[in-house]
Amino acid sequence: MIVKYEGSGVAARVAARPGLSEERRAGFAAWALQVLEHFIEHGPEFDGWQKRSDEGWQLWGRVHQFPSLD
Repeated sequence: MIVKYEGSGVAARVAARPGLSEERRAGFAAWALQVLEHFIEHGPEFDGWQKRSDEGWQLWGRVHQFPSLD
């Protein structure tokens, strides 16, 4: 995800890995929307955003399958 402040708003570009299942793609879209909303409300602090040379911000996301706690 790449985000940049433009005027009084925010422009974002989001890309997902090709070949994701529909279920994974939907989960990614929900996560990306939540992260973007948090960025708009709070800025890039505390979420692992990396400053880019073009004055934008970048965040990578990875899916991790954790073992069950049961």
